[in-house]
This record gives sequence, C-alpha cells and structure tokens, in this order.
Amino acid sequence: MAILGDPIRAWQASGVDETFRGRRIHLHLRPGSGGPGRRGGEEEERPLLLLLHGFPSSSYDFAALIDQLPDVDVLSFDFLGFGLSEKPTDHV
Repeated sequence: MAILGDPIRAWQASGVDETFRGRRIHLHLRPGSGGPGRRGGEEEERPLLLLLHGFPSSSYDFAALIDQLPDVDVLSFDFLGFGLSEKPTDHV
C-alpha cells in the first residue's frame, strides 16, 4: 500500500467514497459558496462543473483549481483504477 502525504490525506478526508456498479469510487462534490442550489438566499438552478482527470492521473490534480472557484458547484472523481478509487484486478 502506498504511503500518502499530508496533502493527499487531506484531499481523501474532504471527499467521500460511493459505490458504482459494485465498485468504490472516490469523489468530491463541492457546492459553491451560496450552498446547494442557492444564491443570495433564493432558490436557483445553476450549472455543475464536472472535472474529469486524464491518464494517468487523479481528481487531486484539481484541488488547487477548485479552491479558485468558490461560487461554482464542482464535482470531481477518480476513475476506477485511479487515485483513491478502487483498483480491481479483474476489471477489463
């Protein structure tokens, strides 16, 4: 098992693990500063920025970028086999 540095441990703690098709996927959903679906105290639909990492990479690549977008809802995740997501040996 790899030893994680403090920045990666903090990134891991700020995300959640979800199950998708029986596999564990690590993701980060960060609502903008107005809270989910709210801006200025009023309900409002707003877009979600989906960040997809490349190969070989992980959602951690976006950690600094997400901090620069405080008013935007952002979703990033680690694809199966990458980053903090499950790394199944039987996956084709």
